[in-house]
Parts: sequence; structure tokens; C-alpha cells
Amino acid sequence: MKGTILVILLLTAVALLVSGCTDSSAPPESLTSVTTLPLTSPVVTPAITQAIPDYLTGPMPGDKSVAISVDRSAVNPNITIIFRGGAGINFVATMDTILTRSDGVVMQDSLSRPRVNDQITMIGTKEVSETRADQLQVFITLVTGDKYLIYDQTLPYKSRG
Repeated sequence: MKGTILVILLLTAVALLVSGCTDSSAPPESLTSVTTLPLTSPVVTPAITQAIPDYLTGPMPGDKSVAISVDRSAVNPNITIIFRGGAGINFVATMDTILTRSDGVVMQDSLSRPRVNDQITMIGTKEVSETRADQLQVFITLVTGDKYLIYDQTLPYKSRG
């Protein structure tokens, strides 16, 4: 039995030597060249998206049309918007106004279920200039949810005298 163990140990030692497991030499080091690249920042191209208005810009349907009048006072900076009614008076849910003044201030006002001669008075600027003027937009929202831009004009202040 001692001979069998001796033969097994001898065969194991030969197998280890033949397989190369006892090799103590280190593998050759591979040479890697380092290339330094200049740092660049990524180019960000802003996406240009055109805002889709939440209102219709075409004329209102004839059976739902209404009228307004706008008056810019020459005595003071008041701008008066008067609801005049029309064929669609019973279809109007709101009349909304947005005044963008020449000094950058934006003012909003609204009338719910306006009647004939209901009015909104807004205070514009007193700046007398043809290049800088207040801009007034008037929107009509129908009971169906459709919103129409019915007035969009610049209103320069023209003082008397």
C-alpha cells in the first residue's frame, strides 16, 4: 500500500511540473502608451420650441361673435375696455384682458359672463413715445371652452396739447 501512495504522489508531482503550475517567472509587462486629450465641454444646442397658443386667432363664428370697444384716455393713462355684446352674447363665459405695459409690467383682469356695457379699466403708462407703447390683448372664452383672441393692439399714450 505504501508503494501505491508513493506512485500517486510521484504522478501528481510530475503532472504539476508538466502543466506549468510551478512556473515562477512573471509574465512580461505590457507597455501601454498614455495619450492626453484636451478637455472639451459638450456643446449644448438649445431646442427651439415654438409655444402653441391656447387660443384661436381666427375670426369667431358668426353666430357667436361679440364686439368690444377700447378707449385710451388722453387725460390719464386709463385704458377702458367695454363689452358691447353681439350675436354670441349668451355663449360668452369670460372676457379676459392682458395689458403689457411699456415698462414691462403685465396686468390681467377678467369679467365672468359679461353683459352689454360691462367694462374693465386698466392703468397704462404715461410714456409718450411712438416706439414704446402699451399692448392690450382681449380674449373671449365661450361656454364650449373655445378661447378667441379678438383684440391685439399697441396703444401709445398721447397726451393732450
